Order: sequence, then C-alpha cells, then structure tokens
Amino acid sequence: MRLQSLRADGRIQLRGAQVDDLVSLQSAELTGSGASVVCVGMRAEALDLRFARPPTGGVNLRDAHASRLQDNPRTWPSTLGLDGLTYD
Repeated sequence: MRLQSLRADGRIQLRGAQVDDLVSLQSAELTGSGASVVCVGMRAEALDLRFARPPTGGVNLRDAHASRLQDNPRTWPSTLGLDGLTYD
C-alpha cells in the first residue's frame, strides 16, 4: 500500500489492517486536526513513516507490528502513540 507523496487534509485510518507488504507514507503531507494516522493493531511486513514534514495531527501506532520500520525523527509529529508497537 503505497501512499507516497500523498497530500491529505484529514485522517488515514488503518486500524486492525493486515498488510502482507509495505505500507509507505514516504513524503506524505498530512494536515488537519486530530489524529492524522491511526494504525492501532495494524500488522504489516514493512512500515515507512518518512513524512515530507511532521503531520499536523498525531500518529497512533498502539499495538501495531511491522517486520521492518523506517522513520525519520525530523518528521515525527508532536503527538506520537507508540504503546505496544513492536518491530523486528
């Protein structure tokens, strides 16, 4: 699921999703209030969170799992839910 270079004013919700491949938000620009990304309980082979800039809303990865995780601390949002996040 490649959402690269996506521009969204709202929420991306993948709660409980099972993805056998990559979930990529590389270079995505996420605006709007509230949570920008909700991936609570999601399972994915790989997760790429290298946003173009920090999302204006939070990112919630509670209880999610990815075999591989890519991120960039310079683009972390001000609210980041990581409780229970696991990755290999």
